[in-house]
Amino acid sequence: GRSAMGTCGSAAAAVANSGHNLTPGSGLKITELWNGTSWTTGNDSNDVHKYCGGGGTQAAGIIAGGPGANNEHFDGTNWSTENDLPSPISSNAMNGTQAEAYIAGGDPYSTATYAYDGTSWAASTVMSTGRSGPFMTGGNPNTSIVVAGGLVLPGTVTNLTEMRNGTSWSTQGNLT
Repeated sequence: GRSAMGTCGSAAAAVANSGHNLTPGSGLKITELWNGTSWTTGNDSNDVHKYCGGGGTQAAGIIAGGPGANNEHFDGTNWSTENDLPSPISSNAMNGTQAEAYIAGGDPYSTATYAYDGTSWAASTVMSTGRSGPFMTGGNPNTSIVVAGGLVLPGTVTNLTEMRNGTSWSTQGNLT
């Protein structure tokens, strides 16, 4: 068992990577592949990722952050080390693909956002509300994404929602 993994893929072809198993200081590099019916063991990632973000597909996945600035691509079999994030991040939200991805939030209650162009990460327009552990969803991660929820202070969760239109963030209707 483990938690705080990076994931990518679909209900028929998914990847679960890294995480931790609650042993103090633990960090795993384990990769498991889902075929719609069962899990099989895949090749380990190069770095430990826990409380990280993931995106893409089983054949073209990406995982970044948590607890460092590491960024890796997955080709369905092997992980490759790619250009790191500008700074370490964890407990962040992530959406996108190997060609275009976006990260927002993170510990400690960060407003930071980073855009990925398939080669490198760059700092982007910050969110209005700093948060750890939010979720992100949307279409094209650099033109239309939504970030909601997360922790805003120790023990305090938020229902605040923000949407990015490609250039700026705006407050949206709160989670119920």
